[in-house]
Amino acid sequence: MATESLPPGMPARASHCSACGHLFEENESIWSALLPSEARGPQVRRDHCATCWKAVTPGGAIWWRGSAAKGNAAEAARQKEQGLLALVQGEEPNPEEAGSPQSPEEVLARRYAAALALWRLRKLRLEQVIPAPTGEILRFRLSGSQKRFDVAHPGISEDRLRNMEEDLLRTVPGGYAPPVKRAA
Repeated sequence: MATESLPPGMPARASHCSACGHLFEENESIWSALLPSEARGPQVRRDHCATCWKAVTPGGAIWWRGSAAKGNAAEAARQKEQGLLALVQGEEPNPEEAGSPQSPEEVLARRYAAALALWRLRKLRLEQVIPAPTGEILRFRLSGSQKRFDVAHPGISEDRLRNMEEDLLRTVPGGYAPPVKRAA
């Protein structure tokens, strides 16, 4: 059944499974059903992941299979941006989440790479480059806010910095997964 043919006022697909709460990923199969409901009107929509759908016996007269569209990609991007912003703000995960304890230099490099990633995504605006005895400090402002962050250059090569930024953008929301090992 196409979305256009749903009854007027029927809510759009949920961003998560009605049974287990799993956040749908782009192109993931989703099973939807219109179920009778006295309290919420004649019918209510429930969306399920493939795993939960196997356990559900659809009592409704209408059900269909679809897939998560790019709308969840926006949610995933928002989560990634929040995680990168947490790194810029100095919030580091505990060692179990990060994969291994990190040196202060590694933390500084990840913070700088996260700031550059957010700047490229236009979530941070570069306001000023401040010369310092140990190198430059970049002053960023959060877009749409007056919140400012000073981020010191970590003193690593541009190639290593670019690789670190790519790793942060590729990892789980927040960039907290261990970096991908690269061939030298």
